[in-house]
Amino acid sequence: NEYNRQASLMTFVGAVARVMRPGHKFDFVPILEGAQGKGKSTFIEILGLQWYNELTGDISDPKQMVEVMQGSWILEIGELSSMARAEVNDLKAFVSRTHDKVRLAWEKRAKEFPRQCIFIGSTNDREYLRDQTGGRRFWPIVCKLVGQIDNPRLRREIMQVWAEALHIFHEMEKQYNGTLPLFLTDQAAEQALVMQESRRVESSEEMLAGKIEAWLDQPVGTDEDFDDLDPNAPKTFRNETSVQQIWEEMLRRDGSVPHTEAMKIGKAMLIVGWHRTEGPVTAREINKKYGKCRVYVRPGTEI
Repeated sequence: NEYNRQASLMTFVGAVARVMRPGHKFDFVPILEGAQGKGKSTFIEILGLQWYNELTGDISDPKQMVEVMQGSWILEIGELSSMARAEVNDLKAFVSRTHDKVRLAWEKRAKEFPRQCIFIGSTNDREYLRDQTGGRRFWPIVCKLVGQIDNPRLRREIMQVWAEALHIFHEMEKQYNGTLPLFLTDQAAEQALVMQESRRVESSEEMLAGKIEAWLDQPVGTDEDFDDLDPNAPKTFRNETSVQQIWEEMLRRDGSVPHTEAMKIGKAMLIVGWHRTEGPVTAREINKKYGKCRVYVRPGTEI
């Protein structure tokens, strides 16, 4: 399809650009998805020829990363699904750089190293992007052919593949001045957003938001004879709530809400879409039980 075609083309030309113009902008990471034993890592290794390497070590340590990247052209990032959210955020910042400025152990002064490599990820899982925005830098590519990837054929044809990528790079140089547009466009860009969102791991705040929304949308009785199974019974719904009420009445927890849990509930309520008062208020119905507090109000019921 158009998405796979553009993602593959941009990856190959991006790799060539990093060699021909060290430090050229290419901040995307294609991610090969497929079952274990599919041959994903071998595929990436063949692409890199003798300049393949694995991205290992602490990506927040520029010195260590420069040492890993030196002499490498295609670096594999393995199993994004095992990374914590903070690590994925560090990775996004890392792959977006075009240069690294560090002082290596044998150097007296810091030097700037333009990037001459690209990164390709591999994973056995379907959900691995731990980011609210879905991770626009990652391009999921599904290896869904029956059986293994035809790596023997790739090994035979890889030099021709890179020759064609080099030709396309030179043609783009004739067409564009300065930085080459190595990104997805039109339908491919739209499909990338869909693919990225479907690969996103649901956060704990999103899971909590689903539970809170269901609780808020449950009718509450106006008297003790209320029967929620009777469609004709009188019903009323909560139009306002607070963090403390959610903590006590929905989550069935006692005492004051710990700060970390209050933050989590607050983020969940943003996802639910209720509006929060600018500051603590006292004049609402909920204040009779929970005192002065910030109140979340159902959209369309604001005073």
